[in-house]
Amino acid sequence: MYLAGVSVRRVEDITEALWGTKVSPGTISNLNQKVYKRIEAWRNRPIEGTHPYSTLTASA
Repeated sequence: MYLAGVSVRRVEDITEALWGTKVSPGTISNLNQKVYKRIEAWRNRPIEGTHPYSTLTASA
């Protein structure tokens, strides 16, 4: 949710509504830091092997 632009406070409210308990802003921030690191590592990974693709063209 936070990665999609939902505020930390709103994430707290949503987790409380879903699970009956709040997640602290610190916990949300810590989890986001871990997620950002994993996303960044994925984005910067080397692309190896073959990756076939096809292109579609519109016919007139």
